[in-house]
Amino acid sequence: MGESLQFDQFRKELTILAGFHDSYYSINSEARLEAKSLSFGSMDQDEFEACYHALIQAAMTHIFRSSDEQTLNRLMGFF
Repeated sequence: MGESLQFDQFRKELTILAGFHDSYYSINSEARLEAKSLSFGSMDQDEFEACYHALIQAAMTHIFRSSDEQTLNRLMGFF
């Protein structure tokens, strides 16, 4: 799997964790989540800020959860 495909899958999973997804049931009654398409150009400022904040929180909660406080503070400095 190429780097671009890996990043695309990562982005989709982070989007789902941030709460921006549609849910549906497959033909065999399996619950499924599909990441919403996020087009920041089509969002107003409030929507953009809410989405951006949710994505950062999802990353901090699910990806960097075992980081120490100093590392978390440094990461937050990038945002």
